Amino acid sequence: MSMLTIKASPRTGRGKEAAKKLRAAGMVPAVLYGGAVETQLLAVEAKALSKLISQGAASHLVQLETAAGSLPVLLKEVSRDPLSGRLVHVDFYQVAMDRKLRTVVPVVLTGEGQRAADGGVVVHTAREVEVECLPAQIPDRLEADISKLAIGESLKAADLVLPEGVELVSDPDTVIASITTPASEEELEAQTEEQVAEPELVGKEKDEDEE
Repeated sequence: MSMLTIKASPRTGRGKEAAKKLRAAGMVPAVLYGGAVETQLLAVEAKALSKLISQGAASHLVQLETAAGSLPVLLKEVSRDPLSGRLVHVDFYQVAMDRKLRTVVPVVLTGEGQRAADGGVVVHTAREVEVECLPAQIPDRLEADISKLAIGESLKAADLVLPEGVELVSDPDTVIASITTPASEEELEAQTEEQVAEPELVGKEKDEDEE
């Protein structure tokens, strides 16, 4: 798989005020640890980090370019502001290319258009699974072919086709996708009635509280 890249610069300031100034300058505080390196305080451009994440860096090997050289890393943790969603911190974990590691990989469904026209509803339950492999063997994604599934059938993690050198860590019985019977008109009407009735019940309780 291709390796994503991001540049990082050293930072010396610690604490909330220093981090606040960095973010105001369009940077995100970062820390590098793991492997043979000592823990390092770094900073990366917010726009570059956002782009990296949009490219799927959460499950990709990343080349971190620093003043001391380039290092293979994984995004161990990405923190965002709970209100604005702004990136506020990121942890980079250096990996050893000759040692297996565990990571999560996204699962995408394929073959939906080739399924029989039986009216079944596709339910995508598990959108990622945990695998173990060497860093260079981390797959971009895993595909779950549901083209042959009929109503009432499901595809489990054990059914996924894994690339050579990649082992499944997640429970093999984890349901990735299933085909269910579409809701009947009676069920849809019942759901609609419940949704309409719910605000009325809330209103009544509120009136009682006000009294």
